[in-house]
Amino acid sequence: MAVLLAGPGRADELVADVLPLTQHAPLGEIFRRFVALGAALGDAAAGGTFREVFASLSGRPADRRALVARIALAHGLIMTEEDHARLSQK
Repeated sequence: MAVLLAGPGRADELVADVLPLTQHAPLGEIFRRFVALGAALGDAAAGGTFREVFASLSGRPADRRALVARIALAHGLIMTEEDHARLSQK
């Protein structure tokens, strides 16, 4: 995981539809979508994009939606496939 996070990989196209959700979406939707984004960025070895998204969300400490998005993004990176399957069933 450390190699992934330190890597320069980019997958900016994965972020465009998800990042705006932190402005208006319910917390459950934010969690589900950012878990999926974290997993997709991990699969794409997009450490550069992951760091950039995480940093952009970290600049909003009082924002609950940004906090949920940060937690979910990190969870998506480390969750097993079984965990992802259970989450998608809900």
